[in-house]
Amino acid sequence: PNADWPERTLFTHVGRWPRGTNPDEWKYASCSVRMPKWHLVNVEPNRRKAWQLFDVSTDPGEKTDVAKANGEVVAKLEGEYDLWWASLKPLLVNEAAPTHRINPFHERYWSQFKGPGPNNVPPPP
Repeated sequence: PNADWPERTLFTHVGRWPRGTNPDEWKYASCSVRMPKWHLVNVEPNRRKAWQLFDVSTDPGEKTDVAKANGEVVAKLEGEYDLWWASLKPLLVNEAAPTHRINPFHERYWSQFKGPGPNNVPPPP
């Protein structure tokens, strides 16, 4: 707790979206912005933006949404998230890369143990 670290902002995003879709459509899916005092969370399970804000210094269990009373904090953290997302987009270079029908590891495993062939979906491991 007494470490001399600069305050920083941490971003989370599940980073999964259906193949062939525009990542921007999934920008707000399962994301959050965290600072030492604040945690901004998108509570909507789909792609829509629905922020809740928690003061984790006084509410570590994140029980009380204080977004309405702290609109300027929501706007600031959302702006930082937007900048982070914009910086991330140039790194998304494999979005159209071809993939295997099934996981190559599973395909090899099942071929070694005479399980289903590559045209069949293997049973769960």
